[in-house]
Amino acid sequence: LTMTVGTFDTSSGSANVTVNGTIQCGATCGTIDMTTTGTNTFTQSVVASKSFGTNVAVATNWTFYNLTFQSNAAATITINGTGTGQIIVSNDLNLVNNGGALVLDNNTNDRIVDLNGSATIAAATTFSSAPTRSFTLAGNFTNNGTYTSATETLTLTSTSPTATIKTNGSTLYALTINGTGGTYTLQDALTTSNNLTITNGTLDVSATNCS
Repeated sequence: LTMTVGTFDTSSGSANVTVNGTIQCGATCGTIDMTTTGTNTFTQSVVASKSFGTNVAVATNWTFYNLTFQSNAAATITINGTGTGQIIVSNDLNLVNNGGALVLDNNTNDRIVDLNGSATIAAATTFSSAPTRSFTLAGNFTNNGTYTSATETLTLTSTSPTATIKTNGSTLYALTINGTGGTYTLQDALTTSNNLTITNGTLDVSATNCS
């Protein structure tokens, strides 16, 4: 899928979309906005390494309702550089192993990812996070695979009393809890190599170990 001009949206419906190749801009960059109407899932499903995201020097945001990255064979999806816009997900981000180990690489090109829902990293998948850019999510953080932390801050902003964090043994660099009235409950041990900050809300560690 090459976005050169115009907008790819769901103004005439809410069908799911699956792309099996690279998703990027052309010489110029169009907009993806999958939140116009309804609830839908945009999936990049690959059998070999591909790229995703804006790759020209513009501040164009791409917005999705649900965003899924899926591998059917061992592959790396690299989030493109050059563009300065955000990847915004209005609901959930999912990494899925459908027959091969998947790596979602945001470390190489350091892009902002903003989630208004939950992030789920499946078994045999890896999310390689940005070195400096923010990673904010307003739902659960569920890691059943590997989360490779650089020097970014993972900020959790849920206001729900039943939000959860599962790290699956992956070390976070820095974690901030900032959800007014919300409670995040640890599902397993939590390790941060830098700061753990609670600005608003509660971090419930009663059932696990925190270090």
